[in-house]
Amino acid sequence: MSVLGSIKEVSRMLELPEEIVTKMLENALVEGYKKEFGEEYDNVSVKLDENSQKLEVFAIKKVVDKVRNPVLEISLDEAKRYSKDVVVGDQISVPIDISKFSRGALEAIKSSIFKQKTEIERDKVNSIFRNKIGEIITAKIANIRGKNIEVIVDLGNIKVDGILPYEHQMPEDHRIFSVGDTIKAVLIDIISPSFDEEKEDTKVKKKRQRESKLLLSRTTPEFIKKLFEQNIPEVSKGIVQVVAVGRIAGERSKVAVASKYQDVDPVGACIGVGGSRIAFVSKEVSGEKIDVVLWSDDIVEFARNVFGRDAIHSVEDRGNEVILKVYDSYLSRVVGKKLINITLFEKMIGKSVKVISIDVEKESTGEPPIEIEEDMINENTYVDYLPFDRVILNKMKEKGLKTIGSLIENLDNLKDLGFTPSEIAHINGVINEYIEIEVEE
Repeated sequence: MSVLGSIKEVSRMLELPEEIVTKMLENALVEGYKKEFGEEYDNVSVKLDENSQKLEVFAIKKVVDKVRNPVLEISLDEAKRYSKDVVVGDQISVPIDISKFSRGALEAIKSSIFKQKTEIERDKVNSIFRNKIGEIITAKIANIRGKNIEVIVDLGNIKVDGILPYEHQMPEDHRIFSVGDTIKAVLIDIISPSFDEEKEDTKVKKKRQRESKLLLSRTTPEFIKKLFEQNIPEVSKGIVQVVAVGRIAGERSKVAVASKYQDVDPVGACIGVGGSRIAFVSKEVSGEKIDVVLWSDDIVEFARNVFGRDAIHSVEDRGNEVILKVYDSYLSRVVGKKLINITLFEKMIGKSVKVISIDVEKESTGEPPIEIEEDMINENTYVDYLPFDRVILNKMKEKGLKTIGSLIENLDNLKDLGFTPSEIAHINGVINEYIEIEVEE
């Protein structure tokens, strides 16, 4: 006998195709039978009643003169209730009334259905999102539970829960975002359903995570890289490549970029006219400062691109460690507060960096450099105030670009003014590091 609804009803309730539901119920009923009569018994058959479209359970029993095992055997008199022509030695199918199963057996059926449904949904989530790991996901905040942000990712035909743990949030996220807001984060993993046990005195409570969840992050270097791909056309088209990212989330990122074409300035392309593009990316990460530098496979050249040519005395690559010799007068600017610039450089090159101070002024400058205070820079500040390469600085003055304001106004015209791509990259890099650009809403 069947105590289940029709396949159509169950399929509608579980929101799964009928053929999948049929197989799920068959497996569940077999488990329930074994729970009721014993795991060692396989004499069970599940059949679909074509008229009612319901599943029925039968026990396969042998007709005997004397019943020794009622699970496997049936007497001749009892067997004739189901088949008049039956004789001793025959095998017959005896209908089983599941409604008379013990509570434990019914729970086993229910648990099996639930488990199979969870596995199907997990596989579905995995098939959709496994290839999206490392990509940016746009989600809606469903709840803020403690320090964690719970979200829902809606793809139209499927909705999946996700979690943005506290350690993967930007410092200001709890203040900026509320329930119902849309938030962007990078997918870093898929958490499969699991059971967690909690002991309370002599009882054991089981907490069940019912579905796969997406694990998201806004603090990884990959998030910055993907934001560049989303917001900078040259990067999304592959013209400009993001080669390395060093990041301390909420404080600062340094992004090293390179171009496939000599006539394309990768730094300028990422910064945008007047810093508009990089400012928009920065806004996506709560105003985190983002420096863009020109990548070079030559560690010496790359260090000079990152820290400025006037600041570096020499660079020595010792395999797993880089020795960076810096002029003493530039030391505080090179290392940054709490060694942040060195830390970011280490993250970009994947090596530890040792800094050695050289107490000698660089000959080409002739005088100590100016200590730069970013909050003192405005459009009337002379370009001499920023750490431009000396040759490039003189060239800017020759072109009439004597103030920060005049330079920013002509950032899009530097190529027409005779500056080379590497010179433009250097100019854009310095501007990006020391000039704060605001993006209009």
